[in-house]
Amino acid sequence: MSIAVGQPRWRHMRWVIGISLALNLFLLAFLGVQGYRWRVAERQIVSGGLVEIAIDQVSSKLSPEDARILRSAFMSHSGELATLQRQWLLAVEETRRDIGAQPFDAAKFKADLQAVREARSRISPVIEALLLEAIPRMSEAGRQAISRYRLLPPH
Repeated sequence: MSIAVGQPRWRHMRWVIGISLALNLFLLAFLGVQGYRWRVAERQIVSGGLVEIAIDQVSSKLSPEDARILRSAFMSHSGELATLQRQWLLAVEETRRDIGAQPFDAAKFKADLQAVREARSRISPVIEALLLEAIPRMSEAGRQAISRYRLLPPH
């Protein structure tokens, strides 16, 4: 008699264990994908960042020849861009550390913000050189495609 009473309980327990296992596997897969996406995004920021993302996006809208011209110009400046973006990220990280420092030092924070601004301003001339190298060599259709490109969707 006691075996018959225990069987329905065991049947429900198998369902509970099965559902628990499925949820745990789903959670593990979700966290794995998020970790992978974070590493890919971090690698893009350090290797070429938003400039590389923009080049990839706009190249997909260009003819093969115009895309080659744009990518070639990017590659000729990619090492310098990666170095400058790394310097900018280091300045941002130092600012974050100083924001949380105890005691808070307002003068150091102000200097950090200035360092971030200066690091970011060193990136623009490289982007300008890249564009000056590529755009004059591109077709009319390629220049038109670049003039319509938006990194962020319009509001």
